[in-house]
Amino acid sequence: MRVVLYKDPSSRVEWEKLMTFLSEEGFSVSLREDLFLSLIAAQASLPVDEKEMEDLAKKIARIRVMGLTDPPEVGLNPEPFQVEVDYEWRNLRREDRKVGPVYSGFHFQSLLREIWVRKKSLPVGFLHIIFSNQRLATWGEDRWHLRTILLGFPSIISTTGLVEAPAKEREYYLLKSVEPALGEQWLKENPNHLEVDDSRLTEVLKGYLWQAIFYGIQLGEVSFCKNPDCSLYNSHWQREVLKAQLGGRLCEEHIKVKHEKYQSLV
Repeated sequence: MRVVLYKDPSSRVEWEKLMTFLSEEGFSVSLREDLFLSLIAAQASLPVDEKEMEDLAKKIARIRVMGLTDPPEVGLNPEPFQVEVDYEWRNLRREDRKVGPVYSGFHFQSLLREIWVRKKSLPVGFLHIIFSNQRLATWGEDRWHLRTILLGFPSIISTTGLVEAPAKEREYYLLKSVEPALGEQWLKENPNHLEVDDSRLTEVLKGYLWQAIFYGIQLGEVSFCKNPDCSLYNSHWQREVLKAQLGGRLCEEHIKVKHEKYQSLV
């Protein structure tokens, strides 16, 4: 199986370290630009098709989450204002892409898949993992929830989601509700959470790569682990992320599963 990583140029991730990590685990791995930039770069020698790019910007604007408590059928943005489309169009051109609205994660995933299929077919035996700095959310029982990873074809890892989606300690939220400055002070004094441009980001991403890989080698089966020290543990708190995903370690059970499942696909 070959793993293809699509980097997010806005994130300060050490991409070579991720490639080395996967190579040492026995995977063939390559690194490519993100799909949005690739779509623009593919036309670098020709005038940019403004209609095609505006259509893409409009599709992205349509999947904005407008109300965090509004279900998908009423909570998205089917008729975006031109200023919203213009924002997305400008952001598509940026290498340091801005983090702005919350987007429907599964719609975002479908849009990336649509672009990829239009560019080229998805070869059998390739696992595509896309990194994005955008805020991606899925609908729960009564509200939208930010996500760190969306498993599927392709799988998407949100580097902003790593920082914002897993909950911090309850003490932080209590202090913040009393006085925002107290919450900020707590963040400075407590290391059990990730921050933007955190030096630990690359090491944490190794753990989430395992989640995407296991989804692929188990042919779409979600395989979370009950062991809080395993990268396949479904972390909901920042402290759990740092315990489970930091360094990309697997428990003995899932090391065995990896060898059995991976060998069957070689």
